[in-house]
Amino acid sequence: MNGGLITTIIGLRLRRVVADRTNVIWLLLMPLVFSYMMGQLMGNWSASSSKPTLIVYGVAHGGEVIAPLLAPLAEHPDFQLVTRDTSTTTARARALLEQRRVSGALLVGEGFADSVAAGQRPPLRFFHDTDRTSSQRVRQAVESAFAHVAVQATARTLVDPDAAAGDPALAAGFDVAMYDSLIADPRVELKVATLGRTRGEDLLAISDARHHSGPSYTLMFVLMFLLLSAKDLV
Repeated sequence: MNGGLITTIIGLRLRRVVADRTNVIWLLLMPLVFSYMMGQLMGNWSASSSKPTLIVYGVAHGGEVIAPLLAPLAEHPDFQLVTRDTSTTTARARALLEQRRVSGALLVGEGFADSVAAGQRPPLRFFHDTDRTSSQRVRQAVESAFAHVAVQATARTLVDPDAAAGDPALAAGFDVAMYDSLIADPRVELKVATLGRTRGEDLLAISDARHHSGPSYTLMFVLMFLLLSAKDLV
């Protein structure tokens, strides 16, 4: 293959492109415009208008016991929390997910506070869409908050076993501040390596939709230009 001939053809093609201002616009300017437009349309997790929604029904059934569960969810940066005192049906929760109006629905059943006080499993039902990334993030946050509350309730019973059959507040020897400090800074740590990118890493932070849609549209225009230029090589 004659490398000099191919180089000459490529140089000729580039001179033709530069000579025509229309080609310069479509090659350089339009990819940037389309990338910006599609990036804005695809949305961004950090924008409040595009945050997914977690809705909680039956908050009145939880009383003060439900507050520790909802506190970390209300402060979560990836979605917004909406609470309702009234109850709803499972069909309504599924309909909200199918209509993409919410990314997760948590149903607090009647007798939630009494079940927690008696050391029984509280009536909770959570609905999410496994095919949606936003719904998966909501599910992870709900499971993490529930696990924190459940472990704390178990720790109370270890300090005062009699509290398992009555009011958890009877565990007078349980120090909430000490428990929170041990959770935040445990004595034993398990190092986990993740295959991929995780949130919070400076160099490998999770990207949003604009980081993907912008380069993809730019690449599309480049490939279209190369396809049109293939006739010269042929």
